Amino acid sequence: MQIYNLHTHTTLSDGSASIEYVIQKAKEKGYKLGISDHIFCGGINTLEAVERYLDTLGRYEVLRGAEANIGEDFRLPDRLAYKLDYCIASVHYYFNEHREKEWLSSYFGNRAKHHNNYVPNYNKGLCEHYMEQILKMVEETFKTQRVDIYGHPTVLPFYEDLGRTRFLVEWEDEMIGLCKKYQVALEVSGLWHEPNMQLVQKALRQGVKLSFGCDGHKLEEVCELGYVEKMIEVLGIRQEQCYKPATIMRDND
Repeated sequence: MQIYNLHTHTTLSDGSASIEYVIQKAKEKGYKLGISDHIFCGGINTLEAVERYLDTLGRYEVLRGAEANIGEDFRLPDRLAYKLDYCIASVHYYFNEHREKEWLSSYFGNRAKHHNNYVPNYNKGLCEHYMEQILKMVEETFKTQRVDIYGHPTVLPFYEDLGRTRFLVEWEDEMIGLCKKYQVALEVSGLWHEPNMQLVQKALRQGVKLSFGCDGHKLEEVCELGYVEKMIEVLGIRQEQCYKPATIMRDND
């Protein structure tokens, strides 16, 4: 089975690796590669910057992707959307009880073992509220904008705090239902070792496509897909159950 590593980051946004380094690592491991740096943050903050980014990727034999923030407007004009092979959208913030935007950067850094100085600053009694809020943000984004892949959907502090409660199981079912309704692929992440196998099985039973990505920001994380490969082996995931960017499908026609 051919693995497509579609969630990657480079020095064009907040990654430590050059495009050339990521390409070399993908070749060594036999992966097809897409580059998906952050847009409208991380240095690629304007339409002009997005255009320069996509034109830069166009000089390499890679799929041209981007990662955007769920809850924000990341729509592109047609001239740029045409150059984009796929779009990942991920949750990177939530709104606290005062309706203030709280970024999850410190949580992500701690979870990825980039640092150990994370201190939760949210009301743990409101975890269900935050998860419901996130689900509404996800649906609104899926409904109004182009999203091909839902990035690291369960990498949230509230998800961890809730454990295997009935609420969380129902939340997962609703989230999978949104992916199915809007034909958005669910990401299996090499960096985060998420989602768990039971959730992936539920998604496959619902006919939701899977996408794979290392989400590596550090050199040692680039193209590390051991968790993905194990998931493919254990669940017997087939090629037709995996997301393919439209460019690949056109090229294969």
